Amino acid sequence: MIKKPKTERKKNKNEYYSATTINHAKSVISKYLSYAVRLGYISYNPCHNVPSYQNREELKERQEIKFWEVNEFKTFIASVHEKRWNDIFTFLFFTGLRESEMFALSWRDIDFQKCTLRINKSIAYKTKVSPWKITTPKNENSIRIIDFAEYFIRSI
Repeated sequence: MIKKPKTERKKNKNEYYSATTINHAKSVISKYLSYAVRLGYISYNPCHNVPSYQNREELKERQEIKFWEVNEFKTFIASVHEKRWNDIFTFLFFTGLRESEMFALSWRDIDFQKCTLRINKSIAYKTKVSPWKITTPKNENSIRIIDFAEYFIRSI
């Protein structure tokens, strides 16, 4: 008889496996069992009846948008002394861009007259043929035009 597994097994005293880790392990096992079905060792893959695990607390954390307040950013940026990094972090904070969106920007995406940025791509890292590639955003809401302060024109 197969018992229902405990989904949150302790790794260390106070740590648990994440839902991603649990689902990845299930995926690996399922691939092996599907292979066993193809070879005729078993008649069906029992993993197909097992739903993906979702930790309600993790889902809540992911859904909450986490951002710094201005005073938190000021504390951080005061410790960044190199101008280049100071400009990059300030740009990211005040535009709300993701790092991958910023690095995918090209000169065509910047409208210097209107002080706007067209965000329509991002960088994905670690492909098989190169260390990175330009990709389309994961969803439609990521394609947008945002305003930026004239201060950044001088930084560019």
